[in-house]
Amino acid sequence: MTRPPVALRAFEGAVAVITGGASGIGKALAEALAERGCEVIVADLQTGLAEEAVGALRARGARATAAHLDVTDFSEVSRLVQETVGRCGRLDYMFNNAGIGILGEVRDHTIADWYRIIDHGPDRGAAGWPRRRKTTCSPAAASRSRP
Repeated sequence: MTRPPVALRAFEGAVAVITGGASGIGKALAEALAERGCEVIVADLQTGLAEEAVGALRARGARATAAHLDVTDFSEVSRLVQETVGRCGRLDYMFNNAGIGILGEVRDHTIADWYRIIDHGPDRGAAGWPRRRKTTCSPAAASRSRP
């Protein structure tokens, strides 16, 4: 006897944390998820912008919360996850959208700039998070990266 397939509940009633959610792609993602019935936690270093984004979402009837978050600090990430699960009873999606950029000519960037953008390994930041970060780099900068 085979069972009928269980319906996939994609976003309606789900809970999602979006890092870097106060602006750009993260903000657009929060808006799209909220439109589909997802409760969103807009997490960002820019707390004021996160609160503005959440205010706009709530004005449209969405369930949304702003949270301060530095994704390079694992204790902050862990705290946010625990608080979200404690408040909402679940966490269905966590979008690692946060990233930084350093303005100026790439040829003027230092190796410290390079590591600040890409170095978020287990010993420096959110352990277990994907190592890919939203950034652009030059072949010269890439050749200076650590193995």
